[in-house]
Amino acid sequence: MAKFWTVRTGRSGERTEWGFANGVVGGGWHEMPDLTGVSDKEQLRAIVADVYGGSKNVVANLTGQLWTLRTRIQDGDYIVLPIRSTSQIAFGQVIGGGYKYLAKEEDPTKRHVIQVKWLKTDVSKSVLKQDMRYQLGSALTIFEVGNNDAAYRLEQVMAGKQDPGARSALNPGATKTSEVPQDETVEVSDAINLAEVAQDEIAKSLQEDFKGHELSELVEALLTAEGFKCRNSPPGADGGVDVLAGMGPLGMDSPKLVVQVKSQTGAVSDTVLQQLNGAIHRFQADQALLVTFGGVTGPAKTYLETQYFNIRVWTIDDIIQSIYKHYPVLDNEMKARLPLKQIWIPIDAEA
Repeated sequence: MAKFWTVRTGRSGERTEWGFANGVVGGGWHEMPDLTGVSDKEQLRAIVADVYGGSKNVVANLTGQLWTLRTRIQDGDYIVLPIRSTSQIAFGQVIGGGYKYLAKEEDPTKRHVIQVKWLKTDVSKSVLKQDMRYQLGSALTIFEVGNNDAAYRLEQVMAGKQDPGARSALNPGATKTSEVPQDETVEVSDAINLAEVAQDEIAKSLQEDFKGHELSELVEALLTAEGFKCRNSPPGADGGVDVLAGMGPLGMDSPKLVVQVKSQTGAVSDTVLQQLNGAIHRFQADQALLVTFGGVTGPAKTYLETQYFNIRVWTIDDIIQSIYKHYPVLDNEMKARLPLKQIWIPIDAEA
């Protein structure tokens, strides 16, 4: 069975679009030299210790991840990449011999990569069961997604189906964890990024509970918390505008916004953006805001480059960040519809 790997594209996914455009995944590790000539794990461990230092466990952990990048990810394997901004996942197949060092790349954070043929880039995380979302929320940058029959399940998702869960009843061995090198730090590799996992759960709740007009009401509440006076269109046909928002005591002062809300998990086309641009003039607004769970298509991204001063897009990540910022001042009814609790946890500064 094919193996599935996650190779992250930055702490906040800042290299994701670059990776899609260039058929690669990875980057980062800019302090590390070219690893093409490194064929011995102890040699790599020595380089990691020299570059990063730290405790034995930290060196072992970083060595394990970089060894995976350098040697374990092979042609024919699959990449499953969580996309934080849209709460989606992308699937790609490894080609070109695995690890590459792009020596001519000017940006040193874009040199250590795996060449990938991207197959799908907009699969909603909502099709995954909770344990799979937890796996993808690992605190590691590079890891195999191999627990709980993961390869079989991800193949089903990649084929357009829902995550079926592990086949433990029919295949007891399917739930075994993927092989972990004995000399690596298992405790660290099993850790999860609690912030990312929490955000995934909030995103799933939004996608399930705030559809259509319900999402418009949430956006109205968030914009109100930003100081806007809002008028929300009633449910039904809205003429391409869901919320009108303006500053001042009557909501008639600039900036004046027209807001279109799309709660489907699919990407929004450039046609929707063109219509929203027209709504700016029709309502004599200053700017427009598109709120979308599913992001926008490639042509829509190209169109947005020409509309920098006219249109902004809120992805599901932007919505969640606004919720974090304004949750304390939302009214009790909205809090009851979206119950959240802030917690504080210690972090391992060394890790």
